[in-house]
Amino acid sequence: MKEELKIKETPTCPHCGQKMSKCETPTYNFGDVSSGWNDPFLYICFNDECKFFVEGWERMKKYYGKNASYRFMYQPTNGIGHAIAVFSKDALKGQICKDETEST
Repeated sequence: MKEELKIKETPTCPHCGQKMSKCETPTYNFGDVSSGWNDPFLYICFNDECKFFVEGWERMKKYYGKNASYRFMYQPTNGIGHAIAVFSKDALKGQICKDETEST
């Protein structure tokens, strides 16, 4: 049975207002997401100027001692928005999906 999506249109990031990108789900997971991603795809903000991403580098270093940041994301099946960790500026960008309705 196909799960109904709570987010049906591409959202904008609440931190910077940029249209988010539809991405393949990562093959890894963090924390208590032990069952992995149950979404067919994720929406992720790839704006390198986004305050959430920019300030994440300092916070991850200060609180966790890691050279990492995070980007804002939504899970389309449940509509939940949260952070996804990234270890470089280009992390996850290779998983951006090309939408059939967009021109190349």
